[in-house]
Amino acid sequence: DAVQEMVVVANGANAELGRSGGGFINVITMSGTNALHGSAHYYGQSDAISSSLAGVGNPDFTQHQVGLTLGGPLMRDKLFFFVAYDQQIYDQTKQTNANRFDPLLRAWMDTAFGGALAGDYGPIRRTNNGNVLMAKLDWRLSTSHNFSLKYNYSNSRQENGTFDVDTWGRSANAIERDFSHAVNGSLVSLFPSPMPNELRGQYSREQRPRP
Repeated sequence: DAVQEMVVVANGANAELGRSGGGFINVITMSGTNALHGSAHYYGQSDAISSSLAGVGNPDFTQHQVGLTLGGPLMRDKLFFFVAYDQQIYDQTKQTNANRFDPLLRAWMDTAFGGALAGDYGPIRRTNNGNVLMAKLDWRLSTSHNFSLKYNYSNSRQENGTFDVDTWGRSANAIERDFSHAVNGSLVSLFPSPMPNELRGQYSREQRPRP
């Protein structure tokens, strides 16, 4: 709900979009206005209303996604704020068929290494949880100058999310983490000609630990 519009450049992008080839997606985020406004949403999925798959049975998964936005004025006609938040809780059990492993291999796994791999061929529970936050300030310095400052935060955690290969066991997985912080600032100016100019700066930090 924080996205106001998107521009897709399939190929032949201008230099302002970066040095890489291929396509680009330019996302324009919403901003606050003189009127206080907001939104809220919820999206849910449940295996209770899913059809059974032949030879597999009923899938085991749940998903909940909730979010909200709020924007408005801090100084009328001058300074505006906009905040957006979204959170997802996802739980799924995969590789439920133990027969994907040869029976002789399963028997060996149950006793090898002092039983360290016992049941390693069993169902694998995966999560895909995350939350994101965006906070934005827009300051109309004058009729020719507009300043914008934006902060983005993301955090995700996937238990047993490192690999998704049917023939691998639970011990092949780990916890997939990804969290980041980014601060973006831009000053858009109209010179007397009139010639638009945009000055942009960004600081970001991302970590992907895999305990």
